[in-house]
Amino acid sequence: SWQLADILAIYDSFPLDIMLIEGYKNEHYPKVVLLRTAQDQVLLQQVTNILCVIYWPSCPLDLSLTIPAFSIHEETQYMEFLLTEMRGKR
Repeated sequence: SWQLADILAIYDSFPLDIMLIEGYKNEHYPKVVLLRTAQDQVLLQQVTNILCVIYWPSCPLDLSLTIPAFSIHEETQYMEFLLTEMRGKR
């Protein structure tokens, strides 16, 4: 039941390049949407400030998606993308 602001305050003094926190979909921070099943695609309409989508191969992906999308197996590509995005927002 932690507030996101409290979590961020704890880690503020650490020299982190990027921090990923699960949950808090309604907060207005940049988000990575994880799609494991077809039912998860509703998240693309429910959350704001989406940086990219990471999907499992078992999840059918809408090819008209305008947000960058990466397979869960493309770890190098999505980590490079996220680090570049986060460094540019400092």
